[in-house]
Amino acid sequence: MGDRVILHRALVHVRYPNYRQIRILFDDDSEHSTHLCATCLNKGLTPSQLEILYCCDIAQWLHEDDQGLGPDAQNLFRNAPQLMHRKPKSYYDEKVELG
Repeated sequence: MGDRVILHRALVHVRYPNYRQIRILFDDDSEHSTHLCATCLNKGLTPSQLEILYCCDIAQWLHEDDQGLGPDAQNLFRNAPQLMHRKPKSYYDEKVELG
């Protein structure tokens, strides 16, 4: 279309029984969904481990944004003061197999 480049990306969901989706619950009553291997989930997760998982998700979002693939980093930074102060308190298995 002239000088415009249009990128298409297909999202394919595949189920893998060795990955699970969890919901992290924070001390401000907010939540975040993420995924991890079922073996790690079966061992249990501490609040410190939950925080590491959440930080890894944020790092991935920033990396994808740098590549032009992810969410708008400006939205992430705009909400950073609230995101930085919340602490994981617990989690639950959403009983969803991910891929």
